[in-house]
Amino acid sequence: MGNTAKQYAHSLFSHFGFDAVTLNPYMGQDSITPFTNNPEKGVFILCRTSNPSAVDFQNQPIGDEMLFDKVAKMAVDWNSNDNVGLVVGATTPEEISRIRKQAPGLPFLIPGIGAQGGDLKRSMKDGNTDGIALINVSRGISFAGDLSEKAIRNAAQNYVDQMKGITSES
Repeated sequence: MGNTAKQYAHSLFSHFGFDAVTLNPYMGQDSITPFTNNPEKGVFILCRTSNPSAVDFQNQPIGDEMLFDKVAKMAVDWNSNDNVGLVVGATTPEEISRIRKQAPGLPFLIPGIGAQGGDLKRSMKDGNTDGIALINVSRGISFAGDLSEKAIRNAAQNYVDQMKGITSES
């Protein structure tokens, strides 16, 4: 797995010029390390995603914790180049707070705002406590209204305005 991951990392970062990737940690550290070796490139590890069936695996107990807890702790350990973050979905805000306590300082990529109905305010509050939260809105913008350029621009501006409002409350 390590050699394959090394080739993928080279291709994505060197050939395609990506700055960051999202990775599934299911295959273990040797599938992640080739991506974290370059401190100039970022890695977001899937931890607690926003899709409804995420509970099928991510919320499975391992001893006295959930699988997503274990992933968060391992990501902290794997962050030797200060370039690892976690994907933590906005659809489970109580878990954002829980994971933030386990991974202070790691950036969170937070999907699930918009079409999936995640809580923007709580995601920003809990995600930015002791770290940075990058809020991702996809369908809520790209499939806005009648799909016209104006509708998409207005949807994007609406989210910007909401985020500014939440930030100014803090």
